[in-house]
Amino acid sequence: MCFKADYHADDNRTILYCGNLDASTGEISTGISVDVHDIYINNESVAKLTDNTINNVDITCTQTTTETLNDKGETVEVTSYIIKVYLAGVLTATRQLPSFISLGDTIYLGCRTYTVGTEQKYIYLCDCNLYNMQIYDTPLSDYDIATNYINNKVSTTYVSGSPTFTIIDSELKKNFCERNADGTVLSHLYTDSGYSIDFLLGADGKLS
Repeated sequence: MCFKADYHADDNRTILYCGNLDASTGEISTGISVDVHDIYINNESVAKLTDNTINNVDITCTQTTTETLNDKGETVEVTSYIIKVYLAGVLTATRQLPSFISLGDTIYLGCRTYTVGTEQKYIYLCDCNLYNMQIYDTPLSDYDIATNYINNKVSTTYVSGSPTFTIIDSELKKNFCERNADGTVLSHLYTDSGYSIDFLLGADGKLS
């Protein structure tokens, strides 16, 4: 998601929230909350944000299964969930959780909410500019996230009232990518099978 929250004296403001709250404190107990100054995974702040500036936030979750030995010396499979948080297209924080985050069934924008009896309460209200928000059913790769960040930067950087498309090439170069004549993008660093630095090596296999 790409957004900007104007400066305000009240720091307790939420951009996006999905999860469960402690009704007595308003603190998040499980779930994800993107606030003006923090990103929370469950009740832990994992990354810092700044208001009055354009922020690009991406959060992914992947399930992983590894083999380990239990206390009987037997090989068992252990499933965990890897949460990755990206700011401006850059991996900023990771967390490994033993179970999937309890998110609830609704995404709220501009607040946190909880229910007392039959009454729904809204707290951490926030007025912000939301430029782009995308939800996927498959975790994006680092390359996909960098591409989304570049697109968001283009659409929020204006010169004489128009988006600045000229920054695309410079942003691609920062990520070891280039745009071909037909408009397709070639990544020298990332492939479908993972990362590679072969493009930095000379014929002798050493850094050139």
